[in-house]
Amino acid sequence: MEFYQHYSEFLGKHNIYKTLTTTKRFLYIEAGVLVLLLILAFVGMVSFIQYTVTERHPLSEAYFKWHFILMIGSLISLYLYIAVERRRQFLDVKEQVGYFKQNMLGVILFGINWDSIVLKYHWFDKLYGNYEDLDTKKLEFFKSQNDKELANSVMPKFPINLSNIVSISSPMISALSFVLLTVGIKGKEQNILIILILLLISPVFFAVIMFIRDNFNEKKNDYKNTQNYSLALDYVLEKRKINSTVQDEEETIF
Repeated sequence: MEFYQHYSEFLGKHNIYKTLTTTKRFLYIEAGVLVLLLILAFVGMVSFIQYTVTERHPLSEAYFKWHFILMIGSLISLYLYIAVERRRQFLDVKEQVGYFKQNMLGVILFGINWDSIVLKYHWFDKLYGNYEDLDTKKLEFFKSQNDKELANSVMPKFPINLSNIVSISSPMISALSFVLLTVGIKGKEQNILIILILLLISPVFFAVIMFIRDNFNEKKNDYKNTQNYSLALDYVLEKRKINSTVQDEEETIF
């Protein structure tokens, strides 16, 4: 096996997600439903803005119109799908690993922390079994080639910190809600504030940020994969040395 073949398998069938979870088949029908929900949410939001801001209808009337119901229904459906999928991943990982620091609510809200030391080294242990048939010299060569690549790379940094955005948007929503309820803003200004709140709490807002971040994600993931590959091979090689030493000592005793 060549280096590029082994590294490709590491990224493909031996990646942490496929190793620690039951991979769900993402059917075209399911993908179509998700895309449809996003489109419906966008259509509902645009229609809602046009009805309340452009046409200046009272907000109390908008709550009973089709565009508001469509927007809220689509967003709730998207959130429910995300929650169900993350719950499935949590149960998969919990069944395999046992001890898992994150609780189900944390996973549903923020996703699985794949950088967790518990998950990462459980994954490496699985890889140790998968690499049993590979010669140690080959693995050492693969690691040396990977480390050369890692030495010439710099971890890319995304200029926007999403954690900070989430931290800022939460008090911002509360502040806007307080202004809306206590100051008694009415008319167009009230509608604009409510629309801003809806945008901040909707997945559409984060989808836009994630779309922008995608340009950086590929480079960042490449760097993290290179790091993980080096750590994985280190783990496998060190464990082989330990097991070899233990085996030699047992043979000496007998």
